[in-house]
Amino acid sequence: MPPLGASINYGENLRHSVDIYIYLVVQYIIQCFIIIYIIVQALCYFERLVLVFVRLRLRPRVCPTLRDVLPVPTDELSYPFVAVQLPMKNEIECCEAIINHACNLDWPRSRLFVQVVDDSTDDEAKALVEKCIQQWECRRFPIGISRRPNNQGFKAGALLHAMPSISQAEYIAIFDADFLPNKDFLLKTVPALMYDPAVAFVQARWTFTNAQESFLTRMQEIFLNFHHKCEQECRYRASSFITFNGTGGVWRTAAIEQVGGWHTDTLVEDLDLALRVYINGWQAVYMKDVECLNELPPTLSAYLSQQHRWISGPIQIAKKLTGEIIRSTHISWFEKLSCLSYIFRNYVHIVNILSFTVITPLSLWISEWYVYTAVSLYILFTATIFVVRYTRDGIYLALPYIFFMNAMSLHNTSAIISGLFNYGLAKQWIVTPKFGNGNQTMSSTKQPIKQAMTVAVQNQPSMITTVVSSKRKSCLNCLKVIISFATDPLIKMNRRMCRTRHSFRISKRNFCMATYLFGISYGCCQKDFYFTSIYMFLTAILYLSMAFGYMGRFT
Repeated sequence: MPPLGASINYGENLRHSVDIYIYLVVQYIIQCFIIIYIIVQALCYFERLVLVFVRLRLRPRVCPTLRDVLPVPTDELSYPFVAVQLPMKNEIECCEAIINHACNLDWPRSRLFVQVVDDSTDDEAKALVEKCIQQWECRRFPIGISRRPNNQGFKAGALLHAMPSISQAEYIAIFDADFLPNKDFLLKTVPALMYDPAVAFVQARWTFTNAQESFLTRMQEIFLNFHHKCEQECRYRASSFITFNGTGGVWRTAAIEQVGGWHTDTLVEDLDLALRVYINGWQAVYMKDVECLNELPPTLSAYLSQQHRWISGPIQIAKKLTGEIIRSTHISWFEKLSCLSYIFRNYVHIVNILSFTVITPLSLWISEWYVYTAVSLYILFTATIFVVRYTRDGIYLALPYIFFMNAMSLHNTSAIISGLFNYGLAKQWIVTPKFGNGNQTMSSTKQPIKQAMTVAVQNQPSMITTVVSSKRKSCLNCLKVIISFATDPLIKMNRRMCRTRHSFRISKRNFCMATYLFGISYGCCQKDFYFTSIYMFLTAILYLSMAFGYMGRFT
């Protein structure tokens, strides 16, 4: 019989061996989980690399002009009848500007009709719309208004209700209230529909009146520029699926009617209709050279409500149309995969939030943690470089953009879950508030721009100096945005503390996330992982800024 001390030592050794075994098993499981995550992350961001590569490899497609579809000279009756729909709801700041721009479009009056699709519930907004319409009716301009007794179906319901009034129109142009189309918009877009009867719609590129206003609008500009300048253009060159962006485009009436018209069962009626016409054999045209000005949401609340609709809507579309996409006989399997990747790609936000809430804390358990963290951040930074390169001076904002998208991940993940289970805001259409300041600024600056161009022509010897100074100004503008990224929250905090008449609002969800990330940052610092600690700390700062609403325009 072994001595008692020997048995105790044996038991302690056994427990120590079991603890080591458990630790190794847990470490192995965590390591496998992190490797799987990095592979999934690489696949999610691989799409951006493909888009950039394909866009560089394929040549731009030439769009037909009016001379290609109409003989010269021609009379007004040779032009197709075009209706311009202007959906709006309580757009006091913007309704006059868009109505005036629509009525000033270059197109024969006898072949044009402007229809204001007004869902307003505010009496002041209704009166302003009616006043503007009456002014154009006094000039004998073909303009009308469509209103309905209820607001069921949101924007799609309003457009569906207005369709019978413009049944004679061959093509329908759609502009939201904050858009400012150029006078030649129809002259450049409609010929593509006339030239090819298989084209369902033409989408123009968005440009922005207030992109330089704040850090928030600058981040939006980067994201939307990549979508329009790279993704939409790449898909058009590859003859792949192109989405309709809801506004700034022209539709063929026959295509809308052939697929059953506007549907009101999702928050993204534009994507729904574009996808249904595509799987039924129709094509689309994207014109990157045709620009349409609009206003970016300048306040954080407006931006978050817009993003919730843009994120949860495609999830609803995925549940609705995945089966129809797979069963479609009008498109190839490659085109089907392209459609499916488009409607399912928002799940990348879940991958993004896992990177700094789960993967980073777990990687601290592994001795080779820096390898996994470095690979994950390299993938994220490389994907970001592909995005920011399509915005002027955007390369200087690559790091702030990464932290901004990290801070948006929680909200976007919530929108995904909301759309997946169809609850909360996924069943509500919240109109993005318009402020109209960008429109006024753009209109008021046209004359000074022309004067500046005249002066530049007269002073040609100083052109080199002007170019150099413009580059310096662009660098200074980027520096201002980066500085505002750090100082705006403090400035706005001081203003909000001084203005007691404003209600104190806080997002508990973002505040809890910020607290959690501050804890992770502190833990990384304790283990001398300073790079990861700084990364988590800056992400936490953005979450804290969003929690208290200190981002974008202060209202």
